[in-house]
Amino acid sequence: MDSIRRETYEKFLIDSMGLNSANVSQTRFAPVRIYISEDDPKTVRSVEHAAKAYVTFLGFETATDYPPESGSWFKKWIAKSKDALSSEELEDTIKKGKRALELTALDKQRAEVNRENALAAGEFIKSIENVPNAVAQFGSLLIIKTKGPDGECSVMTRVLTESEMEFIESNQEIMKDARNLLERLASVKVNKDTTIKLEGPGEP
Repeated sequence: MDSIRRETYEKFLIDSMGLNSANVSQTRFAPVRIYISEDDPKTVRSVEHAAKAYVTFLGFETATDYPPESGSWFKKWIAKSKDALSSEELEDTIKKGKRALELTALDKQRAEVNRENALAAGEFIKSIENVPNAVAQFGSLLIIKTKGPDGECSVMTRVLTESEMEFIESNQEIMKDARNLLERLASVKVNKDTTIKLEGPGEP
């Protein structure tokens, strides 16, 4: 409760003083969403554990934990930074996490990341290795794993734009469509006055 009061007070001060919140170091919150195309209990436990370890590596901790959706498995959290960050520092954190994932997924020499980074990123990649299709969002970092008709799997990482994040926020169900997610995001052309919503089945 004390941390919630402190975070609320921080935001109140920044807003009341008319400061640009992007330039002020403060507690940052980020959505975490994981979709995997099957809900085998062992796989689910592995993916959830690895996702939380990766969140910790990024310098965040769980603030709110929502119950998962079953059938396939779709899980959501809200994570908050352990330290006060400016928007630039948050962006650097996401880039560092993206690089660690790429080096692990590509099985390159990991001289550019330390052992802790490689282990955290590697654990998450390994947790989804037997899942045909998976999508993960860590703040503005998006990870997509798909299995092609030839049986080959690919893992892609991407830093989302603000418009793309708004689109996902309003249409979270697209997280469950790993194969077509990039195509959906490519169609995002919005401005601040636009309500972003997907068309329903059969609509023009």
